[in-house]
Amino acid sequence: MASQQNTTSPTRVFVYGTLKKGFANHQHKMQPERYQNCTLISAHAKTLHSFPLIIAGERHVPYLMDYEGKGHQIQGEVYEVRDEGHLLELDQFEGCDVGHYRRVLIDILIDPTKSTTTEKCYVYMRNKQEGDDELLKQKEMIPCFTEEHNMNYSRASEHVG
Repeated sequence: MASQQNTTSPTRVFVYGTLKKGFANHQHKMQPERYQNCTLISAHAKTLHSFPLIIAGERHVPYLMDYEGKGHQIQGEVYEVRDEGHLLELDQFEGCDVGHYRRVLIDILIDPTKSTTTEKCYVYMRNKQEGDDELLKQKEMIPCFTEEHNMNYSRASEHVG
């Protein structure tokens, strides 16, 4: 369980893959019933700009890649995290400490069905790696990680990447 609240201002985090509600890793890291300092702000958010979201590897991991302008506007959810300890736990879960992902601020449409207002939210982007250009040519870029994708995903014992 996340540590006691020690953040002075809430941090908004955009999730697009297995951390979404009802998906493989949600209950382990984002579930408000388990993490009282984590609140769903919007279940209908999407990125303002296009990015490539691909599914790769034996475990069918969703990767949001840092190539703004390629791919699609990505659909996801926005959570407000009011606990620095929980945020650091998410960083570790996503492998920020070993170079798999990094947490970056991007513009998010919080609820595009109601407003064109954007907010800066953190998102976990896959670090650029050698071979990315080839990977982007080989894999389909998708706008949304779906329930069907989630069914094919294999959770690692200790998730990283």
